[in-house]
Amino acid sequence: MKEHQNPPASLNAGKSAAKAHPYDSVFRTLITDCSELIIPIVNEMFDEHFEPDRSIIHLQNEQFHLSPEGIVQRTTDSFFGIVGILDRRFHIECQSTDDGSMLLRMFEYDALDALENSSSARDHLIARFPSSGVMFLRHSKNTPDRMRVNLIMPDGSSITYPVEVLKVQNYSLEAIFQKQLWFLLPFYLFRYEHEFAEIENDTEKLYALRDEYHSIRRRLDGLADARVIDEIARGTIIDMSKTIAESLAEKYNKVRKGVTEAMEGVVLEYPTKTAYKQGLAEGYTDGKVVGHAEGLAEGQASIAALVTAMLQAGAAGDLERAMKDEAFRTEQLKKYHIE
Repeated sequence: MKEHQNPPASLNAGKSAAKAHPYDSVFRTLITDCSELIIPIVNEMFDEHFEPDRSIIHLQNEQFHLSPEGIVQRTTDSFFGIVGILDRRFHIECQSTDDGSMLLRMFEYDALDALENSSSARDHLIARFPSSGVMFLRHSKNTPDRMRVNLIMPDGSSITYPVEVLKVQNYSLEAIFQKQLWFLLPFYLFRYEHEFAEIENDTEKLYALRDEYHSIRRRLDGLADARVIDEIARGTIIDMSKTIAESLAEKYNKVRKGVTEAMEGVVLEYPTKTAYKQGLAEGYTDGKVVGHAEGLAEGQASIAALVTAMLQAGAAGDLERAMKDEAFRTEQLKKYHIE
């Protein structure tokens, strides 16, 4: 294959779905601008142990084949090699849904690639297939954990090669950071897609989602400060996370705004947080009046316990009143048996 010196970040040919959403473009942008992030994905998907600082070589991902309509061009999401790893090519596709057609397309892509990179003599031809895998952004109970292609020979013998599967929604935030799968962070919001309507109308869940994305931003900043990732990778992950949120949560304004603002580093005040801060201030005042250090600590601890108890009891609507109204707060402290 020919190597791209400057592979484009976004290619529109190949998948008609790319016109409807930016997910393929986000994938291609990440692998182009932050190519080092794909090595941990390769290790996870193909059970390899390549060093994370290895470089990749972008290979030609445009294929041409004859059809009744003439010559058709198709663009895959990625074909690449790894520097120092001979005779291995990798093909990974990003797929938003499991529509049942993916395995056929993977075989078509891989067969064309194997033929294009084949070598031949007078009496034989060697066609080496790439290591192939699909990254599913969504999956169902019917989505396989691994796919296979079986080639049946004329003599009845068969050759099987695997197409590996990675299901993005299965990865928790902790797993992503633990395994250094930072490539998946822009797609993390897919884990919450089925909860968007509920989150949009539930203040506590909305702010929990915002807080989680604030933590993602802080952890990315920490990785960049420690030079584990560079500024380009940090900025690209942030920008692509916002791009996914704008599209995936298009119909849910609060969810979309919450995620994008959190990734931009905007620190938001909200009723529960304000009430909690005010409650701690009240605890400080109560402790100061008593005149003892233990009174200060006890006052703050009581307020913190009250906030927790009321949130667990689903009484977030009364929380702000409890922080402002001393008599009501005293009543609530007794109600929840907090001394």
